[in-house]
Amino acid sequence: MKKYFVSLCCPILIAAAIYSASPVVARVELSDNDIYIIASYIEYYADEGGYACRTALGAVAVNRLENALFPSTALDVVRSLGYSGNTTPSQASIAAARLAADGYDPTGGALFFYRVGDMHAEKRHGHYVTFACGGYRFATG
Repeated sequence: MKKYFVSLCCPILIAAAIYSASPVVARVELSDNDIYIIASYIEYYADEGGYACRTALGAVAVNRLENALFPSTALDVVRSLGYSGNTTPSQASIAAARLAADGYDPTGGALFFYRVGDMHAEKRHGHYVTFACGGYRFATG
């Protein structure tokens, strides 16, 4: 299993993410460019919730890449999640994207996420929440 070290300030959080009870299984093969695209989307949305939210956001993107109902490229997947910016990812977001690509999924297979208080999204996805962190809820459908 690969271990990613982001910085000296958060090795405990990373260790907790890597060694948690969530299963880690082989996921999709992603190029370095795909990882960068997913990390940029993570950076854009991960304004709160810390590393746990970053890994969850990455897992949603990878889950969509594995699902035939969603686009088959990283760029199209992050666009389907509402990201269209050009955000430079931090090392934490890059590590979270790599962790998701390697199979770590704290969301239990979530395909959607939304901010708490977004009533439209809560009505659409609120009944199948599988994970929560910060101001986000992650849902399967």
